[in-house]
Amino acid sequence: MSSQRREAATQTSRASPSDGPARTTAKWTAKEAGIVAVTTGVTFINSFYNGAVTVVLPTVQRDLKLTESELQWPVSLYSLTFGCFLILFGRLADVYGRRLLFLIGTAHYTLFSLVVGLSPNGLSFILVSAVLGLGAAANTPAALGILGAYFTPGQKKNTAYAVLGSGQPSGFILGLVGGAILTDTPASWRSVFYLQAGLTALFGITAFFVLPPNPTEEQGASKSIDWLGAALSTSGLAMLVFALTESQVVGWRAPFVSALLPISVVLLFAFVYWERRVERSGGVPLMYLSIWTKPHFAVVCFVVFGIIWSFNVLQYYLNLYLQTYKGYSPIGTALRFAPMVVAGIFYNVLGGVLLARVKGIYLVIAGTVLSTAAAIIFGLIDVNLSYLAMLLVIMLLIPAPDLTYTVASIQISKSTDRSLQSLAGALFMVSSRLATSIGLAVTSTISSAIATKFLRKHPDMTESSPEVLLTGYRAAAWVCVGVASLSLLIGGFGLRNLGVVGDRESVPLLEDAAGIELRSSAASIASRQALDEDRNR
Repeated sequence: MSSQRREAATQTSRASPSDGPARTTAKWTAKEAGIVAVTTGVTFINSFYNGAVTVVLPTVQRDLKLTESELQWPVSLYSLTFGCFLILFGRLADVYGRRLLFLIGTAHYTLFSLVVGLSPNGLSFILVSAVLGLGAAANTPAALGILGAYFTPGQKKNTAYAVLGSGQPSGFILGLVGGAILTDTPASWRSVFYLQAGLTALFGITAFFVLPPNPTEEQGASKSIDWLGAALSTSGLAMLVFALTESQVVGWRAPFVSALLPISVVLLFAFVYWERRVERSGGVPLMYLSIWTKPHFAVVCFVVFGIIWSFNVLQYYLNLYLQTYKGYSPIGTALRFAPMVVAGIFYNVLGGVLLARVKGIYLVIAGTVLSTAAAIIFGLIDVNLSYLAMLLVIMLLIPAPDLTYTVASIQISKSTDRSLQSLAGALFMVSSRLATSIGLAVTSTISSAIATKFLRKHPDMTESSPEVLLTGYRAAAWVCVGVASLSLLIGGFGLRNLGVVGDRESVPLLEDAAGIELRSSAASIASRQALDEDRNR
């Protein structure tokens, strides 16, 4: 095995590191801090949009004369383009350079955030929102790939991913609060997107100076793109997400929903078949199916699917409960969500500290157990109790999956070859996006069915009666309990051997063991990967 490690190190040292040198010193440099800041920044901005659009849509509807049926299109199409192009852009980032895709995606997001704010009518607002999602699809897997490839295992990488995770709750709540406040100013909802454009531009300009240069590709490395695979995956995911989203509006029996769902499944199966064929023939597929056989990769993605389902659905129904049932204003609702941000940052920081000290399986279990607890409390919610007595507890528990999410991010990066970091990040994000689309579609269907059943037993009530609404909200919470519990069972069993994922590997010990001098960080990475394989055997 020593000779294999030496060969791997020698081959890798012929090319420059793909995204900058690996860092082993304890002290943070300005460049390292800048890389973490800009990658976290795009995560923050993407979540900022989700929070802001939640509160600005009613005003947009009034100003641009959107109908009720059109109101969900800006969010739906943004999510559609974001989720469906992740795999393609993840592969492009690995092939042509993560820095390049990050800068292109961020510039695109800046430009179209500005254009959204300038939209003169409802149609342009909807279409530009859809195009905006392409920028997020480009810079998100690139950001994950940059962190995964730049930082070597250790406390710095743990901290980097913990900070990256904190960008999601902080971006969402600041978008929610900022959107509510700015919408009430004379500049109205348009100023929210101008602010979004300015923040994105700031992160993009900073990234231009701090991100490592694009790599000098290894000799013989293929830059080919599997365009047929890209067409199959993108069209399949697009039809699936679109059908699931529309099912919440028109129902499952709508002709186009009934038609698109099976077509999307056929296209996705065709994509898997084609990728398998390309990989076996020695070609370069869009998605290496062998990536799913990496240690814990598939199980981690499933666990993330379940906890993100529960996390996003609970947020959605809590927002409905506060605004529709309790009658709070958008600002009042946003302020009641504020503790969730503090809790989310706490869980991310805690996860970053514990990653190198506690087995990953314990953090996964902790995150899913607390997530399940939040759903149970919401399912048993007593409307007569004060915010402090019940809702505050839910707000503090909902972000607990961040513990699991941080472990999952590190494990996905750690188990994947350095050349496929952005693709791995893209697949990880696809799991999250599908969890949201499928989760909302399935949960809303069950929630509506149970609320309708309750309404039939009480003909003196209407669909908007508080008792009917509350019945639906509680049903949604119990769906989340089931999904989170399933994630707990599968994660507890499938990841039972998951050890400390954030452990620091010693470069000097590797040098002694291999009997060679590792003159480049790329060589040290190759040796560490080879040693991991040796240990796994």
